[in-house]
Amino acid sequence: GTAGNLLGLSLLGAACGARVQSVEFSKLSTSFCVACASVLGVHRYVRAASYQELYYWERGREEWELDNFFEGEVREMVELYVSRGLPEHDASEVVSIMAQHKRFFVDVMMLEELGMPPLATEINPVAQGFCKAIGTLSFTILPLVPLLLAARPGQLLDPSSPAALLSAGISAASVAGLASWEAHVMHSDAPTRAIR
Repeated sequence: GTAGNLLGLSLLGAACGARVQSVEFSKLSTSFCVACASVLGVHRYVRAASYQELYYWERGREEWELDNFFEGEVREMVELYVSRGLPEHDASEVVSIMAQHKRFFVDVMMLEELGMPPLATEINPVAQGFCKAIGTLSFTILPLVPLLLAARPGQLLDPSSPAALLSAGISAASVAGLASWEAHVMHSDAPTRAIR
């Protein structure tokens, strides 16, 4: 959201500085917004699909190792916990209890050995890419709406026009709002986050 909003604001600033005709700006900005949203949506999809594929491949490898080298995998986890400061006796006890539950133990090995937490299976890569594209398109085009509605043939884009000022204000307000929302979700100080 914030990145898309700032892209729209950057486009607005560049067009105002270049004194582009408003109708040309409408065509250019709409094309730019759709292109950015498409690229970022595809990027999110590829990233999520690649990570998912890697996760399942690594999980399969860890399951195979657990099935074929159970003692070695248990010993590896004990050594990992000992290296983090847990006494060996306690580490052995904890790992032996976890190892009795294969699925859980593989999840723990994935997280502890590889830094790969369990996947959020309810959100597939296609949905992630689509949501990213729609979100980017929405927040990129949002600050441009007043200018797109005010576009007239032959009219130059005026940075001091009410439409341009309204666009800048919408952009600033939505960036601050998104930052505050993010701060709320991340449990940090909302006013400080919005200012940043």
